[in-house]
Amino acid sequence: MEALRKYNNVEAPTRLKPGTQLRFPVRWLKVQPAFATVAGVAGAAWLIKSGASEAVPLVVGARLEIGDAVETEERGSVVVEFADKSSLVVRGDTRIEMDRLSTYGDTGMVDTGIRLQRGRANVRATPSKGPGTRFRIHTPAAVSTVRGTRFRAAVDADGSTARTEVTEGVVNVNKDQRTRRVPENFGVVAKAGEPLDPPVKLLPGADVSALPALIERVPVKLDWNDIEGAETYRLQVAESDDFDALLVDRTVTGSAAAFDMKTDGEYILLLRGIDADKLEGIDAYHRFALNAYPAPPITIKPVPGEIVRVAQPEFQWTEPQNVRSYLFQLARDAEFSAPVVDTEITRGATYAPGGPLDEGQYFWRLATRDKNGEVGPFGDVVTFTYAEPQPAPDLSETPPSISKEELSIRWSEGLKGSTYRVQLARGRGFKKIIVDEIVGEPTFSLPKPKSGRYSVRIATIEPNGFEGGFSEPQTIKIPHEGKWWMPLAAFVLAVLIL
Repeated sequence: MEALRKYNNVEAPTRLKPGTQLRFPVRWLKVQPAFATVAGVAGAAWLIKSGASEAVPLVVGARLEIGDAVETEERGSVVVEFADKSSLVVRGDTRIEMDRLSTYGDTGMVDTGIRLQRGRANVRATPSKGPGTRFRIHTPAAVSTVRGTRFRAAVDADGSTARTEVTEGVVNVNKDQRTRRVPENFGVVAKAGEPLDPPVKLLPGADVSALPALIERVPVKLDWNDIEGAETYRLQVAESDDFDALLVDRTVTGSAAAFDMKTDGEYILLLRGIDADKLEGIDAYHRFALNAYPAPPITIKPVPGEIVRVAQPEFQWTEPQNVRSYLFQLARDAEFSAPVVDTEITRGATYAPGGPLDEGQYFWRLATRDKNGEVGPFGDVVTFTYAEPQPAPDLSETPPSISKEELSIRWSEGLKGSTYRVQLARGRGFKKIIVDEIVGEPTFSLPKPKSGRYSVRIATIEPNGFEGGFSEPQTIKIPHEGKWWMPLAAFVLAVLIL
């Protein structure tokens, strides 16, 4: 009692008035051991009990005591809840250890200490219920102490550098008996063997206002405006606002990312910039709905921009699994306001129109109906143009030219960039083809063949690779050459007649 009287500067303890408040040092309170509880597990996570060498799978409801360690694999996360309802979200590839778990009687005050040995964690500390309440994160480089706040803590794999990023309230970071007060939206870097850096302002949140509210493609592709000073970005996707369990958690270079999602639903995207010191900035949130399943097939042909020369072209696409049918649309406009064809195809992965197309530009797309009857979104729109084939080259305009040493053929020129297939055969019917070559100009020459009857025909190959039909064949007669004695015999005969 005497110590209590002196601690409160009471001169006459027997004359205290009713309602007088007395102060007690925290150290006088009865300290009781406490424990933490695993409130959530996503992915692979492990528990190593104090003094044990083997790890066991961590489950919801597991009790954590002083000396126990928790490890998560790359895609794992764990939510740990403490006696005062504070919580710690352990991110992927992280190891923590319970360092101190105590309560002060029934006062509601707790003393919690966690060792973050590597990785990242988010702290949600309940507001203090008295001077004895403490929540500390120990890292190899520094100690962060809070009394009712939210912050992120991270430690490099080698333990040499620790980072603290305050998102709400104030955190005191201690190193070598020096304390830095880190306010909201500031961060600090602590490096082993170096003085504690002063707090720096965190990068501002990203502008996510232009990101789509509905996404119908996987992988999901997003881009945003650069944040000045951002070296990389942290991108996370979750189903709930607390982001305890993450579906996506990655860092990306540049202001764009692509990631896969397995099921349709409502999701929340978190995005923040990371500066040159690897301090992660203020969070920006974006809600979006994913409606990408069942995924549409991949179109094969016609390919985008193709010039089709067949009046009833065949459309082809891939065959996803678990498909009942395909919804096929063909239109003259990209909005498909009045489709030329709008049909459901229940067999195969091909389609050909029932009648010839008119010349012009067309657009086509596909959607999938799965075996449960669910229809997914239409895939990317593919545009092509149907144009009638070029007329075959006209060989009649310039008949073949036969000189003493070569045979030359010329024909009408096709579209710019076209090439030509030349075929020369003995006789008719092109059963004995002796020349089959592709040339870049509307002319072809070859050494004069042996005497006899030949046939020649030309086909035009358009710049897009389409090969049209052959021209009408032309017949070429290579005359017999006279024997060497025939001119002399004719001269002698003429002399005798004279």
